[in-house]
Amino acid sequence: MSLLHLALQHAAASGMGSSAASGAAEKVCALAQDVRDYAESICADLRIQCLALHRAETSIAHSTQPQWQSRTADLYLKAVQNHWAANAGFQRRLENTQAEVTATGAAVAQRLEELAAMIAAAGQTVDATIGAVASNNLIEEVADVFLDASVTAAQGALDDLMASPLILAAERMVR
Repeated sequence: MSLLHLALQHAAASGMGSSAASGAAEKVCALAQDVRDYAESICADLRIQCLALHRAETSIAHSTQPQWQSRTADLYLKAVQNHWAANAGFQRRLENTQAEVTATGAAVAQRLEELAAMIAAAGQTVDATIGAVASNNLIEEVADVFLDASVTAAQGALDDLMASPLILAAERMVR
């Protein structure tokens, strides 16, 4: 049994492909959680703004003075009504934005989790390939093919996945 054969058997037994991919998968899962947390913090800020608008509306509603002269009261009431209408529009926009942020954050996080699962599956594929090569009696004949195809392809795939626009955009969004 050659040294390469022994090394491949050890690599197969220790799950080197899975362990190499697990770090990348964990990073992507952590990024997905960061995206969820960030979306939730934005939504919390939007809820605070909605509450502030509601409080302003309540404050204005309680400040009407019917004993004022009629022309001043009419102008003030018209201003209050305009303010209420503007507040209602702002509240609707804030609520719509909150729903969009929640949906976008969930979609990005889900895609990142799918990406993490793909990375983990790639690691398992590398493990299976190492195991298949290690169990082959003609190890020297397939070693070059394995080294060039499996390891290089797996590393390239992981590099491509980690440099994907989705991950880069999510990292920028979280920062």
